[in-house]
Amino acid sequence: LQQMVVDLELKDKVTFLHEVSFNELKILYSKAYALVYPSIDEGFGIPPIEAMASNTPVIVSDIPVFHEVLTNGALYVNPDDEKSWQSAIKNIEQLPDAISRFNNYVARYDFDNMKQMVGNWLTESK
Repeated sequence: LQQMVVDLELKDKVTFLHEVSFNELKILYSKAYALVYPSIDEGFGIPPIEAMASNTPVIVSDIPVFHEVLTNGALYVNPDDEKSWQSAIKNIEQLPDAISRFNNYVARYDFDNMKQMVGNWLTESK
């Protein structure tokens, strides 16, 4: 990814962050225009839920796991259709129904709940 950023001359626009705390992550999500998550193979999908907990609109691949986890809280896009991704990003603010769905869904997940869920998952996986 870092080489791609250099090749596309995006060094002034892209920052790679490491070891971000929950509080820093919450701030980053809350300042984001949207979370764009073009995954084609996903286990649970924690980043979209974290973004929703910060009232950040979420655009994800139209794959079964996201429908199961995010229900109607995200905007779904064909993972193989570049133009659909561009359109979704460009028009997310103009989709009041989507924004309303995002805001209603957020109540299911806030950062305290997410921290507890992740903590429980880590404890169980030991």
